[in-house]
Amino acid sequence: IIRERINRPKDVMIKSCDVDLVTESDRQIEKLFMEGITSKFPDH
Repeated sequence: IIRERINRPKDVMIKSCDVDLVTESDRQIEKLFMEGITSKFPDH
């Protein structure tokens, strides 16, 4: 995900305050991690 998006324009959003930034790549990576954890540990 990171390599695929490294040279693309960044869509940056504010998460909870002006210094807490998140990109679409961040969201995709978090989703990938959560899917992996949920599939391995469904009760977590």
